[in-house]
Amino acid sequence: AISRSNRLGRVLWCLARQPRVRSALDVFVGAGDGSVALLADGFREGLAANHSQEPPEGFVIGFENFPETFSTAVRWLGGVDGLVLRSLNMTSWSASNQSQVAAFRHAVFKAKHRYASRSMVAAMLLHGRPSPSMGQTLGDNMEAMRLSWLVHVCQMVKIDLVLIDPTGYAAEAEWWAIEQSCLHVRWVVIHNVNLPGHAGWIRERLLSQPHWAEILSG
Repeated sequence: AISRSNRLGRVLWCLARQPRVRSALDVFVGAGDGSVALLADGFREGLAANHSQEPPEGFVIGFENFPETFSTAVRWLGGVDGLVLRSLNMTSWSASNQSQVAAFRHAVFKAKHRYASRSMVAAMLLHGRPSPSMGQTLGDNMEAMRLSWLVHVCQMVKIDLVLIDPTGYAAEAEWWAIEQSCLHVRWVVIHNVNLPGHAGWIRERLLSQPHWAEILSG
């Protein structure tokens, strides 16, 4: 688990404090008391120290599919000081439904822009799957990629940091959507790269490309 007491948790917190990291995508949120809370706290600390002339921002968005875990995350993050939380239940929604896509995009826009200030960080928790093909092996299945909600997130938000921490599968559908749509990502944090069947393949893929480098591992 990612927490303040381990190295990865401290790395996330430090990254969120950087002035050029203004928004983060936590693809698999979990119970909210780990990565999202650390990212939000890092953003809050970074905004407090921001002396630049650029408009301050601090925004975390992520998905959680399991109802009990999602409810726990909403309760936990709802009590975090300085964090404005919005949540959306989209378990029955489809990215092939244009009215639902419009409602989704409007909700993301409100969550990101309405509460931006030097004293508050915004977070949005989405109850549902980031991709309808979550957990499946896709290869280059462009249709499945098109129906991923991650495509719309990346179109609405200039994502600087992506955290990928799947539970028991490789997150192929999710990564292909991110790689094709989140064009401004500067940092990718991958948890449990050493476990078979998880997201370690994403690390290998990134390192095979000349514009990515590994800064920290272990």
